[in-house]
Amino acid sequence: MFYKFTLCLYYMKFKLIIAILILFISIVSAQPNQNTEVWFTPNSGSVDMLNLFNNPEQWTSSRAIVDVYGFYAVQAEAPFAQYPCTICGQNILPNLINTQAFSKLVQWNKKISVEVSVVKPFACTYLEGFATPSQRTAYITQHIINNIESNGGTVEYLVMDEPLTGGAITVTSNNVTQQCNYNLEQTADAVAEYISIVRAIYPSVKFVLVEPYPDPILSPTPQNPISAQGSVIRLQQFITALEARGVQLHAFHLDVNSEAATAWTTNLATDLNTLKQFFASPSRTNPIRFGVIFNENINYQAQTNQQYYTATLNFLNNVKNIIGVTEDVVFQSWHDLNDPLKQLPSNLPENTSYTHTNLIINGWQALGGTLPNITSASQNTTQGQNQTGPGTQPKLKKEKIILTITIIILVTVIFVLAYKLIKTIKLRKKYKYK
Repeated sequence: MFYKFTLCLYYMKFKLIIAILILFISIVSAQPNQNTEVWFTPNSGSVDMLNLFNNPEQWTSSRAIVDVYGFYAVQAEAPFAQYPCTICGQNILPNLINTQAFSKLVQWNKKISVEVSVVKPFACTYLEGFATPSQRTAYITQHIINNIESNGGTVEYLVMDEPLTGGAITVTSNNVTQQCNYNLEQTADAVAEYISIVRAIYPSVKFVLVEPYPDPILSPTPQNPISAQGSVIRLQQFITALEARGVQLHAFHLDVNSEAATAWTTNLATDLNTLKQFFASPSRTNPIRFGVIFNENINYQAQTNQQYYTATLNFLNNVKNIIGVTEDVVFQSWHDLNDPLKQLPSNLPENTSYTHTNLIINGWQALGGTLPNITSASQNTTQGQNQTGPGTQPKLKKEKIILTITIIILVTVIFVLAYKLIKTIKLRKKYKYK
């Protein structure tokens, strides 16, 4: 009887420790880890964007968190007098060159991304002498990469701005209807052609796909009220079609319109989990990183930094509660409602409430991340020298050590209990306890 009680006791302890270990690992998996990359793309016309490079001391901590800095294509294109960028403000190529923006990002160990047009109605309507729309957009992209790399930068990522949507929508500009009128397979062909052309000249660049959720092409109607539920299926079909054409995506970033998701009664929680599993599937030869873009996407009515900040942080916490921390954490603004010059939010300084860099710090901490240690040597970056602090220190070194130690302790306890359990069983056999 004593033997049975002892055996039962050890068995219960063993199960309890296993349960604790599983729970601990599940909690930790919802936190950022060393594989997490933080992306930062300010709004194209933000009035203080150039100060990110002129006054880097104003975003020391947030800069240490950021891994990838993003530009919009219009900012890195050579400006034309007849086609000025009306949404860039002062954030145009000559000024970026003058501030040494590209070379400083390299010196700060930040990867550079550029959001580019791949399949868009304008390219299908105005071929400008090119045989295909993809040839035209690839030509533009090549010039953008050259503009950055000839001025000290290195383009790591090309972010393809919603090609599946771009192939299907129709827009009207200056009384001219612009459209590609592509189906899903034709859009996949166009993307594959574009990537092939760009990679022939820049073989090391990686490609990131962005698409909206819910898919606006599937906007529900009275006749088909649940058509928007096909957004995830359509995304999966498109990515599968790209892979069938030899396209290897580095990452996928989801652009969530929370207002539309609510109005169309889509199940955001289910769909986010479905996409997360789809991209991380063990059967996938080349796993695709998954990220969600965090911005003011509730009703796009923000008119102040505080309104933008609050809506974005609420959305970030909502996503975290659903799927934990995604591999790519993307802070990106293109806010333009009530803000046609695309200036919201302000970027600096990070110690002022509700700025974009302040949002990065608080958003990162809300996800479970901690601020890196900033050394005194890293503070003096105005002249663009290499940093020994931000951008090079592991952001989560402390958490990694704690996790490792805790797992070692739990595993050791499991082995001890298992050993005692085995020993008790052997004693029973030896003394024939009943």
